[in-house]
Amino acid sequence: MRAIMKMSLILCSVLAFCQGFSSSNHHCGTHTYNPRVEMCCNSTVVRKSGIVPSCCGTAVYDQEFHMCCGGKIVRKSGIFPSCCGTAVYDQKFSMCCGGKIVGKSGIFPSCCGTAGYDQKFSMCCGGKIVGKSGIFPSCCGTAVYDQEFSMCCGGEIVGKSGIFPRCCGTAVYDQEFSMCCGGKIVRKS
Repeated sequence: MRAIMKMSLILCSVLAFCQGFSSSNHHCGTHTYNPRVEMCCNSTVVRKSGIVPSCCGTAVYDQEFHMCCGGKIVRKSGIFPSCCGTAVYDQKFSMCCGGKIVGKSGIFPSCCGTAGYDQKFSMCCGGKIVGKSGIFPSCCGTAVYDQEFSMCCGGEIVGKSGIFPRCCGTAVYDQEFSMCCGGKIVRKS
């Protein structure tokens, strides 16, 4: 009796195992596949491989050792691997600026177009790296100015004046005593 029960358990295990290999339940495009050994990558049936199989387009790769960067399978490298276009880089030491890998430098590394810079001492103004200056540095086109003492009016840096300084085209006026009408400063009556 024990032998029959043991054989029944083995047979049930084998049947359950075989049922798991049934390919009739999983579809990939117009094809069926066995999810235990195959996977569907963009409507293409591919054979699984590696520890953590994944798709890159219609190809399979192992996420443990590779990455899919821009549709290309590349080998992982570094402490914090990441993609920059179709290349891999280490985020700990580099950054991707406009599709170009550049080395990190400074206290607060950032990108300005395809170049890297330190936000602690510089700013990116109109795609150009410029040194910070003043108490409240800000950009006016590709130039930097101090908002404490100046304003950017119509793309030009002008000195602040008055209690409530405002821009009128490229000129500055005091809103307390004047107003801007049609691009001209007129005194309030």
